[in-house]
Amino acid sequence: MGALLARSSVILLPYLEATQSGVIPLAYGAERPVVATSVGAIPEIVENGRTGLLVPPGDASALAAGTIRLLGDQELAKRVAAAGRKYAEEHLSWEAVAEATVPVYEEIAAL
Repeated sequence: MGALLARSSVILLPYLEATQSGVIPLAYGAERPVVATSVGAIPEIVENGRTGLLVPPGDASALAAGTIRLLGDQELAKRVAAAGRKYAEEHLSWEAVAEATVPVYEEIAAL
């Protein structure tokens, strides 16, 4: 998977339905820009214009436009990819997940 991400210029996620995506954290970790559809919880992890681009589901023209936008604007692609990586480091790392989860377990254990 790492080799495929490394060879990719843009990661496209044209979901019609999804609650979440395991590909987005991988793309963020590989510092690759993301174009994803705005379904399920995807907008909670992809902030449109900052950590990626969001397009309506089923809209091939919008998906193509987002892809062309990132391929044509390397500064935007780099900025979005760097913001995605930073988001992953701050919110999706094992440490960040543990920081958020351990207090919940401690609260439950105290009941």
